[in-house]
Amino acid sequence: MPGRHRGLFTVLLAVGVVGGLPQASAEPAHRENGRPSDPELRRCDDPAQRGNGPEHCARGRAAPRPTGVNGAIALRNGQPPTRITGAYRVIETTPDTVARNVVIDGLVGDDLQRGGIRLRGHLTNITIRNSEFRFRREPQVAPHLPACLEIGDKGDSRIEGLLIQNVTCEGFQMTREPNKYWNGDGPAIESNVSGVVIDNLVSRNSTDGCADIKPIFRATRMVLGGCKLQLRAWRGGEVDELQIETPIRRGGRGAVGGIWLRGNALEPPSLHIHKLIVRFSSSSPIFVVAEGPANIRVDECDIQAPAGTPWTTATHPMMRWDLGPSCTAFASPRQVVP
Repeated sequence: MPGRHRGLFTVLLAVGVVGGLPQASAEPAHRENGRPSDPELRRCDDPAQRGNGPEHCARGRAAPRPTGVNGAIALRNGQPPTRITGAYRVIETTPDTVARNVVIDGLVGDDLQRGGIRLRGHLTNITIRNSEFRFRREPQVAPHLPACLEIGDKGDSRIEGLLIQNVTCEGFQMTREPNKYWNGDGPAIESNVSGVVIDNLVSRNSTDGCADIKPIFRATRMVLGGCKLQLRAWRGGEVDELQIETPIRRGGRGAVGGIWLRGNALEPPSLHIHKLIVRFSSSSPIFVVAEGPANIRVDECDIQAPAGTPWTTATHPMMRWDLGPSCTAFASPRQVVP
């Protein structure tokens, strides 16, 4: 694989459920009939977590092992941060993983070669919190498409209940031929994930989307900036406070702007932003709506952007806008920042 591999950990996370309690192993799984057998087990019962997540948590130990699985595992709770440097990915689950009530807490990944966490399989009640992931300085190249968090897949995975809390993603970039689409995302959440809650996400300086979210989601606070598109909200959602910062196109095809939705005339996505904060130093559309109409509600606006910055590229006659008093200067799709 391209690039440097200093400190690369190659450890498989094998997680199952036995007797209603989560279990985790930092060793490669030995499987019988598709199920892990005799994993090393660590359990913890943390009363501090009662009412704020699962009562039990699974913890695994990181250990270097020259296998083909790219990850270094740290499933833990209430301990000092675990720092992993130079890994291809920090945590990765296989498509046949079965797990529930898993907490990933206090994980720091630096100089990452492709991603932070990749979760696949049949998973329930997953929490990723108090964690930071930073990409290497050099952009990655195809087919190693970088992403801070890869949750779900385009296969048979099913993930129900995902909490991303106090997470930072920085600089997940790639380079390709100018006529290609350049990937590189912060959190990338696929459509086979449900129950998505984001509580304080900061994601900046990725090639494509600072956050690329295909299912409907709920968020408290998101700060997104320096990406080609800051938020890609495919099916919409609700955000208490969303701050978007200057978009940057580093190359490749595709729209550039603030908030992107995939419009649909049959089932228009709905996005409700209670407070929208815009901090643009150059002119790009604040809203980009592709392919069809959407329903967009913004209760409060705090916009600092160059004069002439477009409010939206959307021109579909079925577009619906519901804007609060501080946003009413942009009631028409043709309006721009004064």
